[in-house]
Amino acid sequence: MTIAHGGLNGSGFLRHVLITLVILFVVSKVRSWYIHRRRCSSNGCLPPPAYPHRDGILGLRHLRSLIKARREKRLPTAFSSIFTDTGANVHTVTYSTLGSKTYWTIDADNIKAVLSSKFNDWGLPQARIAAFAACWGGGIFGADGAEWEHSRAMLRPSFNRRQGQDTELLEKHIQNLLTRIPHGKTVDLAELIPLLTMDIATELLFGESAGCLDPAKSVQGMEFTSAFNYVMQKMSVQVSFPLLANIPDRRLKSSVKCINDFTDAFVTRALCLRDKISKAKTPGNEDNEGGRSKKYVFLDELAKGDYSPMRLRAELLSVMVAGRDTTASLLSIIWWHLARRPDIVRKLRKEIAPLESKPPSSNELKSMTYLRNVINEVLRLYPINPINSRVAVRDTTLPRGGGKDGLSPVFIGKGQRLIFSSSALHRRKDIYGQDAMQLRPERWDTLRQSTWEYIPFGGGPRVCIGQQLAQTEAAYTTVRLLQEFERVEPRSEGPFQEGFAMALSSGDGCRG
Repeated sequence: MTIAHGGLNGSGFLRHVLITLVILFVVSKVRSWYIHRRRCSSNGCLPPPAYPHRDGILGLRHLRSLIKARREKRLPTAFSSIFTDTGANVHTVTYSTLGSKTYWTIDADNIKAVLSSKFNDWGLPQARIAAFAACWGGGIFGADGAEWEHSRAMLRPSFNRRQGQDTELLEKHIQNLLTRIPHGKTVDLAELIPLLTMDIATELLFGESAGCLDPAKSVQGMEFTSAFNYVMQKMSVQVSFPLLANIPDRRLKSSVKCINDFTDAFVTRALCLRDKISKAKTPGNEDNEGGRSKKYVFLDELAKGDYSPMRLRAELLSVMVAGRDTTASLLSIIWWHLARRPDIVRKLRKEIAPLESKPPSSNELKSMTYLRNVINEVLRLYPINPINSRVAVRDTTLPRGGGKDGLSPVFIGKGQRLIFSSSALHRRKDIYGQDAMQLRPERWDTLRQSTWEYIPFGGGPRVCIGQQLAQTEAAYTTVRLLQEFERVEPRSEGPFQEGFAMALSSGDGCRG
């Protein structure tokens, strides 16, 4: 007699499990969609227009076009097409890739909400936090929430104590730069300028220059700079493609060690100086600086606080990212255009003529209106960080962008990502005129844009605290090079190429 047993065999059980999981997934998606719709309607929100992908929600065709644009060094320009391809006067869109929805905006009011008025509703993408933690051990540019507030409170006083710019320090390094520029021969400033800004940044931050342009110290300085460049390159990849961060990289590991060893030597020295000063102070003699040099050193200011050596190192390297790369990128872009715009060069030479050959003071730099216009215009067309993103840490709204007229608020659910492009914002013709794609410094004589329509250094609580230093350094270097060289000519043809890693730069160098 045969007895039949009920139940499922192995394949049948697996099939039922898979069916159950699919049903649960669908139910979860429908529930999320329903909750999203209900919250939208309760706030009067409407969805913004969707980017018209030719391949539906997959979005692979346009994603490939963006990858191609990056390879061809025109990615920031390609960002603008996301809005113009969606429709006329569209400044906020939804963009889907592989079924994942992202919000994009170049609306000044929306950017203000994200960076300022609703600052606490937004956080950094996890990939950026992870990249800074892995390479620098953290720091202000890879911190969020309470950690960021601590970093900000730690760094801001040191910047605030900086009373004007030390033009003597800048001049010392300009002289080293001039020895590396042969008269009458082709030189790529895009290779030399990062060495200049590294030397200036390390002297301001550490109290001693890396010496990249100093023959007596250049070997150690170049080792540090080479390691720094490689880490920055890898960080850019990790932020854009987080999965690649898990691939072992011996050179990255050795580069991080080189940077840490170099920085730790200065941190140790600063902490020893702090302890020496503390012991030298006695009742009635609290102002005793224990032999401290009166020269401003950022690290010495930081070391006055009760911070660990690792924390000091992380913050120093974070500031180094901005202090070195931001200024180097700005200068290389300025000089790429000066080599091709003799009309701008003539006006700059006329403005600096009263100096004759004398290096400018900080006050004289501030009085140079046309020079300031040139820097503003370069930062408009080529903001150093042309794209940025945030993730909603709670359900929130954007003030507008929804509906057919784009005037309704937009609901953003917790965990959803928003990308804003300063380069696309700065090229809006309704703000900057029909010639918005042209470099025209004169527009700044009459331009009256709102604060949030021009954000080369961000805005709100996370605005770049070193922006004044970067602009002064760029202005001083530009004046001194114009004083030293009678002619500026290009040695390459073609349009400007937008190199983009952690910062925007001239993709084909700056040969002249």
